Amino acid sequence: MAGMSKPGKRQWEFKPKFRARLYSWNGSAKATKNLRAAVSEIRKVYKTDPLEAVEAAVYLMGRFWPAFQDIDSSSGALGGAVNDTIDKLMPLIIDAPADEPLRKKWTLRLFDAIRDDGVEYLGRLTEQWGKICATNSLRDYWVDEFLPFTEKALKSRRDDYFYFIGTSACLSCLLESGRYDELRRLLDLDDPPFWHYESFWAEVLLRQGQIDDAIRHAQSLLPDDNGDADRLHAYRPDASEIKRFCEQTLYIAGRRREAYEQYSLPAQPDTTYLNHFRSLVRRYPEFEPGQILMDLIEKSGRPKQAWFSSARKCELYDIALQCAESGPVNPSTLATAARDTLQSHPGFAWRVSLLAVKYLLVDYVDVSEHDVIMAVRHLVEGARKAGTLDEAIDALCRVLDLRKKARKIPRIVKEELKCLGMSIEI
Repeated sequence: MAGMSKPGKRQWEFKPKFRARLYSWNGSAKATKNLRAAVSEIRKVYKTDPLEAVEAAVYLMGRFWPAFQDIDSSSGALGGAVNDTIDKLMPLIIDAPADEPLRKKWTLRLFDAIRDDGVEYLGRLTEQWGKICATNSLRDYWVDEFLPFTEKALKSRRDDYFYFIGTSACLSCLLESGRYDELRRLLDLDDPPFWHYESFWAEVLLRQGQIDDAIRHAQSLLPDDNGDADRLHAYRPDASEIKRFCEQTLYIAGRRREAYEQYSLPAQPDTTYLNHFRSLVRRYPEFEPGQILMDLIEKSGRPKQAWFSSARKCELYDIALQCAESGPVNPSTLATAARDTLQSHPGFAWRVSLLAVKYLLVDYVDVSEHDVIMAVRHLVEGARKAGTLDEAIDALCRVLDLRKKARKIPRIVKEELKCLGMSIEI
């Protein structure tokens, strides 16, 4: 470790920004910005002085709760920033060239922070506790510390509930030490089983090369349709987390088609449909984007029209039109799509404008005159550019004929067409 400074001597720019109760209730954005800056500073120092950098990382994690306790974190943005910070700094702690006494000091400080953490910002650390310890002797130390409380927590029932923040840390130490029989004994105390803890056993199976057994074990914790959901009650597993584990397991094992078909397509997206689609395109480059989108439409269990914007923004216009034709799409969404594609894809623009008129006629009670006018203008302009104006006007007449008694919209359409130099009889 020659050339490394003694931990604690550097002046860190981020430290004054994490004083206790520094942030007010609306300080989420400022805290997030300062977390990013702190991570950048620590990672830069780690390249030349890893021990000093990890000292700073341990300090920073201990300041999450004192500094952020007054912030309104209900939006989830701050929690996401904290998780991202931990995910970026934890590998530095795990890989640092520290001897066991120094590493023990780090873990003692971290666990003090975990116990004092009012909202469990640091819960993710406990899942990797065995790796943070790095040596079996330090893991054994923590198992001895955690074991009585872990046993009590896993034995507890709903009417006699006891929670111990170090349960995952204890299981992690047993996993990393290869003490699989003891790990299984502890997990068998838990009734009903809880995926957050049983995931450690799934990892044991993976390390033993039992991929299918690991997947079966994970799937066994999914609630079925015959009352398991009630039986699991407060321990009900996160189905999306279990399925993500199965997908990742198959993916890493090279069984990518299975991962794609069985888990990626039916998965509930964490973000928007568009981001979910794009993530699959990046993750599975062996499949054409159009095929992925069609597979999502078929397997996701969501209405086909819900994928319209995703298809349109990815320039899959034929699929987008199919989505729009399958059921009502917000006319404003269709109008925006028509406006944005008038020059590049006028045939698509007039057809979605036609659908906007149709949905305004049939599916909407309160209709804006402006929406109707814009739909007609986009239809006419797109059809003219595409050289299919007669076809477009004939199609518009058929749509208007659907609701002859609803005279308001047909009247607006006729007046707008007259302004555009055309007339129709309906």
